[in-house]
Amino acid sequence: LINAVIAIAVTAWPPYARLARAEALSLRKADFVEAARGLGMGWGGIVFGQIMPLCLAAVAIRATLDMAGIILTA
Repeated sequence: LINAVIAIAVTAWPPYARLARAEALSLRKADFVEAARGLGMGWGGIVFGQIMPLCLAAVAIRATLDMAGIILTA
């Protein structure tokens, strides 16, 4: 069972990475990111404090929708 879970995780991650990248690229030019940059926030603070929480929401929704297929695959 452990090997099956590892195999599913290794093969199922590209759509999630593509979704997170698309979200990050769309948020990169948002007004709140420009405001944070203007306040002197570094790139780490912007990525981990501003952009990543919004990307995680989209990835969590995708994972919830894909859960049935992942269960059937396992």
